[in-house]
Amino acid sequence: MENFLGDLTNFEQEVANEIISTTTVLTYIHHEPSIEVTVKSLESIFSYHSVITDEQKQQKDIMKAAGYTHFEDYEKELVKYISDGTYDKEAWGLYSDNFKATTNEVVSGLSQFLNKHIKEMSYREIEPMVSTIRSLDNTVKTEVWVDQFITEKINSFSRRDIEFFKTITKSTVLLKKLGSREDEIFSSNSIKDTLHRIVKDSSWNPEDEEFLNSHTEEQLYEWLQDDGDNNFLSILRGSMRIFVPMEGDSHRASFGTKLHNALIRLAKRSVVDQIRIKDFLGIQVD
Repeated sequence: MENFLGDLTNFEQEVANEIISTTTVLTYIHHEPSIEVTVKSLESIFSYHSVITDEQKQQKDIMKAAGYTHFEDYEKELVKYISDGTYDKEAWGLYSDNFKATTNEVVSGLSQFLNKHIKEMSYREIEPMVSTIRSLDNTVKTEVWVDQFITEKINSFSRRDIEFFKTITKSTVLLKKLGSREDEIFSSNSIKDTLHRIVKDSSWNPEDEEFLNSHTEEQLYEWLQDDGDNNFLSILRGSMRIFVPMEGDSHRASFGTKLHNALIRLAKRSVVDQIRIKDFLGIQVD
């Protein structure tokens, strides 16, 4: 923290005060248990282009009440500092410290940094550097770094990551690999496995909700009939506490409604199914 505060002496006092104030609020958000959100997710939660869950909407309201109303681009480095304890002064020094460095020096410095650290960087750290290089010298093939990042990280991508990077890369080879990775994610996530993990860990992400809601009510009805796992009713009981039928067109609301309707349909199949669903899941069918 001393090094960080020391670096602020190079800024105008008004700017330094704003950075300190923002850092204080971000630190509070990061560590306050009632908010239950890490600063790394702020950009996504406050983005106009992101689809956020009901839980994230509640978190957003709490943060607004705490005085944090929107995410500024410069806060990416503050977020990195708060969450990881580091910030990329080395990379940005030539660009932001003074007016002495030439265009070639800035491009060269950022390029060397990307070449050296691309494997351990996040895309959020890479993108502003790549954008700066492009604006200074459009002859530099910046897509090399983007494609290298995709190649390194593709096995850890979620479906949302894949959809995003399909719009970024122009490589036909990588587009094919991203498509294959997307198919792999769908095929490796069964309904039961996904619900079991959600119930066990008491946590999930938007991709889980999207995957579950990608199934029709008819598919859920067939799945309910075919799965013979001994823990099946236990998994369903835990799932129904999370995915309750509700109004709205979110993935979570839609899946909860479809699952509830499929269970009612199953209960009408026989008296024993009706009793099972009433006793184990608490769903009364007239």
